Amino acid sequence: MKYFFSKSGLYLFLFRRRRGIYGRVLVEAVMAFALIIQSASCKKDKLLTSPTATLNFSSDTILFDTVFTTAGSATKQLRVINPYRQKIRISKIYLEGGNVSPYILNVDGVSGKSFSDIEIDAEDSLYLFIQVNVNPLSSN
Repeated sequence: MKYFFSKSGLYLFLFRRRRGIYGRVLVEAVMAFALIIQSASCKKDKLLTSPTATLNFSSDTILFDTVFTTAGSATKQLRVINPYRQKIRISKIYLEGGNVSPYILNVDGVSGKSFSDIEIDAEDSLYLFIQVNVNPLSSN
């Protein structure tokens, strides 16, 4: 007798080994349970596409009020919260000043000035780290 690893082969192998009525019921129950577990295990999150969907933020303003005397940089964090039960995609996160901005963003561990197509899972959040680099010797 050969061993099969496909679902139907496993069923035939188990079915041949147990010829009684209880063996058949047991095999069918095990196969039904395995099918239920397999069908419920991997669900893809649907993407929320509603134009009225809004995200929540841990703060509405990021304020850098540090007096820069020796260190010319400071970092603040902002949490972007997805309150929905569906995944949501942020089309673009960017700095208004572009490449000449003294600020740097860190999104998902990647530093840069702009990011696109950032996804936040259902009922999850995203941390944004904002860093400013200024010359501490500047009079401004």
